[in-house]
Amino acid sequence: MLIEILNVVILDFMDELLLTVLPCVLFQQDGSPVHHTTFVKQWLNKEFPEKWMGLHGPVEFPPRSPDLTLMDFYLWSRLRTAVYLSPPLNKAELQQRIQDGCREIIEQELDRVHRSVIRRMQLCIGMDGKHFEQAL
Repeated sequence: MLIEILNVVILDFMDELLLTVLPCVLFQQDGSPVHHTTFVKQWLNKEFPEKWMGLHGPVEFPPRSPDLTLMDFYLWSRLRTAVYLSPPLNKAELQQRIQDGCREIIEQELDRVHRSVIRRMQLCIGMDGKHFEQAL
C-alpha cells in the first residue's frame, strides 16, 4: 500500500503540475511514524533530492506554529468559550454547541482572520521560517 501511494498517487500528482512550478515544490510529510522509515526516506531522497521536509530530512520541520494554523489560533480559541461555558452533558450537546458557535461567526470576522493570516505568513517569510511572534 505504501509503495502504491508513493509511486502512484504522489508521482501522478507531480505529473499534473506545471513545469514552471516543479522547481518550487517542497514535499512535506506529516508526523506519521510510517513516514520516517528508511524506505520512505530513501524514496524521498530519490524523488525529491534536498526538496522534502520531515523528521531528519534535508529540510527540518519548522516549530509547529499555531500562528499559521487557523484552526488553532482562531477557530478553536473562538469556539472554546462557547462550547465549554458549562460542561456539555453529552456528545450530541457538544456537537450542537460547536455547530452553533460556527454559525455565529460573521463574514467581517473571517475577513479580519484572513488579513491576519496573510500578515503572519508574510512575517514568517520575512524571518526565513524562524520565530516571528515578537513581530506581531
